[in-house]
Amino acid sequence: MKCWTMLLCLWSTALWADVNQLPEPLNFDYALSLAAEAEHPEMLRIDAEQQVSLAKKLSAESVYALNAELDLRARWIQPSPIAIEQSRDDHRALLRIQKTIYDFGRTQHAVDAEDTALQALKDDRKFSIEKRKIDIARRYFDVILSDLQFAWKDEAMATAYVSFDRVRDQNELGLRSDVDLLRAEADYQKVRMERYQAEIQQRRTRALLAKSLNRSGQLSNHLLMPELKASKKDLPEYEVLRKKMLQSNPQIKLAQQRERAAMQRLQAARVAYRPQLSAEVDVAEYSRNTLGNNEWRAGFNLRIPLFENQQLKSQVALKRAQWLQQKADLRDVKLQAEQDLLELWQNIVFLKVSYEQLIAELDARELRLDKSRALYEMEVKTDLGNAMVDIAEMQFKQAQLAFDLAINQMQLYWMLGESVYVQ
Repeated sequence: MKCWTMLLCLWSTALWADVNQLPEPLNFDYALSLAAEAEHPEMLRIDAEQQVSLAKKLSAESVYALNAELDLRARWIQPSPIAIEQSRDDHRALLRIQKTIYDFGRTQHAVDAEDTALQALKDDRKFSIEKRKIDIARRYFDVILSDLQFAWKDEAMATAYVSFDRVRDQNELGLRSDVDLLRAEADYQKVRMERYQAEIQQRRTRALLAKSLNRSGQLSNHLLMPELKASKKDLPEYEVLRKKMLQSNPQIKLAQQRERAAMQRLQAARVAYRPQLSAEVDVAEYSRNTLGNNEWRAGFNLRIPLFENQQLKSQVALKRAQWLQQKADLRDVKLQAEQDLLELWQNIVFLKVSYEQLIAELDARELRLDKSRALYEMEVKTDLGNAMVDIAEMQFKQAQLAFDLAINQMQLYWMLGESVYVQ
């Protein structure tokens, strides 16, 4: 039996590990899909806050809940000599049912506040998932850029070594000086160090990607290049985006909901001294029959505070201060969102122009590479290596610009309350 249990545990562990294993090669869509995983620390934090808010809501609703209690008493007495009932047993079983009927809006304001806070947390979860996609995309792009940078530096090191080796041969023949040889070696060692740094960057970016995917230690060997179709969309004017952003920005919505919840808590505190109407029903069974024992009774209780005490006043003052703080935070969020949107819009405009300029330059360099390759094959020139290094560098810069543009556009979509990735 123990053997089967151990095998089952090993099989379950292996199945869990396989489910959580990143595919090879890793593609962009799959990486983004992991943003909604419930086991990520950010998601767990939001879930915990939702549970706290739900508990507060249930606590506020409990005022109107039906309360029932059973009061059992076992007692023996020495009856009075003139008592009609001379039994020593004086036991009692009492069932009491109570319910608050109306408290003039106090509970409703408290429940509304927690409803608003709970909805804000639900929206925050959705917005956090979209924001996590941006972080995952940034880490994903960093890995691809590190690979392109390594390819560039590797090509540059090979070319630098060929140049160094050529100078060394010429030095042995007396055609180049020792100074030229040392300079060529220093150039080679510099590029060699840059290649080594690029190799270190490859592992570092993969570790950061694994962390953002909640897969610490799983370093993907190969990532597929994403198709960034979203970067081809036309960019609307700033004022058009600004109006839309003020209506649908997730940070503004979240701040508005928190301000509304704070206002509802203030309203609940203001009416805390209002009357409270409740109903009560008692049903009892007694072991002694006396004239004062009632088998049942029902009635209404109306409690009316005669004045607002200092404790209630302090609660109102505290809730008002919290509401004013949330109101100020909302204003700050709106101002910051407008500034962030403007800078983001300007960045996208600049990156689009820069990307078009880089594409034109890359086309020109590819033509020079074809020319160098043809001359190399005819043994007329030997600058093919330098041309290939230039192409590798331009490919790195092209991807860097494209990824910067994609990240900025994803951030723009998030600010507008839309899905951050459109393909």
